[in-house]
Amino acid sequence: MGAVWASGEPEEQQDLTLSQGTPQIVFPLNEQRVDRGQTTVIVRLVRADNPDRADFTVTVALVSCGSGLESRSVAVGSLGTYPTAEVGGSYALDLGPGLKQMRATGLQTRQICLKLELKPLRASVEWKNLRVTVTRPEWKEPPRS
Repeated sequence: MGAVWASGEPEEQQDLTLSQGTPQIVFPLNEQRVDRGQTTVIVRLVRADNPDRADFTVTVALVSCGSGLESRSVAVGSLGTYPTAEVGGSYALDLGPGLKQMRATGLQTRQICLKLELKPLRASVEWKNLRVTVTRPEWKEPPRS
């Protein structure tokens, strides 16, 4: 199973598809935004091609992304739908607590990535035909004081 590495550049394709063949997408964090205290990202579930009505979730985690680093991971959230046939929604995810945990292990912001991963909810489920389209994470601006 493969992972897609995507840059944080807004000019790139905004919608990305997760499937059994490519269940993961990994994004580097925008270091400047994180340093300014912007730690909330928004991910949208756009659609799912799910002819077998497989129950699924898209997990979101912070992971170490530099080569040679010990693999570390902190769960951030999970994007799910109910009923399974109804897909669509926006999810705001606060990366702040997870970033603190990752930094406590000695990682710097540039060594931390955001990973989206498609997972069936049951091991026995048939999900070879499942395709879930998500948007690239968007940084939410903090409220102005």
